[in-house]
Amino acid sequence: GLGNYRDFREHSVLDQAQCNYTTNTYQNHNVSLQYRIVRTKYRLTTGENVQPQINSVDYTKGYKSYDVTRHVVNASPTVDFRYRFSKVEQLRIRYGGNTGQPGITDLIPDTLSNANPLNIRLGNPGLKPSFTQNMRVDYQKSIPALQRAFSADLQYMLTQNSVTNRTEYNEETGGRITQPENVNGNWDASAKHTLRYSFGEGKKHSMDITSNFNYRNSVDLMAEAGAAQATRSIVRNAALSVAPKLSLTLGKHALNITSDVSWNRYAGTRATFQNISAWQYRIGADGTVHLPWQFDLTTDLTLYGRTGYADAQLNTADLVWNARLARPFCKGKLLVMVDGFDILGQLSNVTRTVNAQGRTETYTNVMPRYALLHVMYRFTKHPKKKGK
Repeated sequence: GLGNYRDFREHSVLDQAQCNYTTNTYQNHNVSLQYRIVRTKYRLTTGENVQPQINSVDYTKGYKSYDVTRHVVNASPTVDFRYRFSKVEQLRIRYGGNTGQPGITDLIPDTLSNANPLNIRLGNPGLKPSFTQNMRVDYQKSIPALQRAFSADLQYMLTQNSVTNRTEYNEETGGRITQPENVNGNWDASAKHTLRYSFGEGKKHSMDITSNFNYRNSVDLMAEAGAAQATRSIVRNAALSVAPKLSLTLGKHALNITSDVSWNRYAGTRATFQNISAWQYRIGADGTVHLPWQFDLTTDLTLYGRTGYADAQLNTADLVWNARLARPFCKGKLLVMVDGFDILGQLSNVTRTVNAQGRTETYTNVMPRYALLHVMYRFTKHPKKKGK
């Protein structure tokens, strides 16, 4: 217990070599310039956000002290162009740049942490600022008479001089030494398409389709113990998803059918990297049915699944069914509801996620399938008026 440690506190010895003290001082200023042109058909806005900064750190570790001061100017240019073809159709193009500075503590030219000899962290005084550029193009069009809408979105982001941790791994001891360094080659691009329209008599039914595609190129640095230079490790991730949704109104009743199917592929340049090409899907339906004797039934049934993974534990298919039965009493003032959650008992409390960095398993404490009774009474009381 804690009391046992307190009894031996007087025998403890402070490890002065591992003690560190840090004092940070920041001076930040913002200067923004913007120029705007507004016309009937288009609007153009350009600007520049300038941030002069003076940062200093007084760092002491063991018997060594460092006083590092950094004078930088962060620049963030922006461009925003919007063109309106009509009241229901427009095109928008945006560009933005952002300068990012490395953490000032990472600039200290010494060992930042070696309390654990198997996990040593070094500083790097030669780190450069990173610069991220982002460009986005949006197009939107709607046809009110037909109750239809269409949109497309393209986006591209590139980061120069990204800060990543160079990892030197010792296979014999299992130890690692990490040091922040600048790398180039990190970028990602994405495209999104959305289509919405109504159909049927009175346009009471609707259909939504959303499609996404994303491609990401990630760069890390890996090195073996004693190697003079690190090897670039590149992971490329491609993801494609389609999510249609159908909504139907059938007299007094309503029915929704939803689905989301996605494909993910991870490919790496390391010899030990295991490429992944897998599918994930979610297919379900929910609806509301008005039954005789004023009963209302609301239910949803969803199939969650994954396939294509090398580990059989990751290839799952779970069917989840929930339902609610409700009835009002006393002219609607009293409402009684019965919920049934996970009626089939297939909901898992383990979530497994795999990406380019590794595999993560999450365990959650959940209540198994259950039924729950709700009783709600609604009443209204008006305050008495003064003088009566």
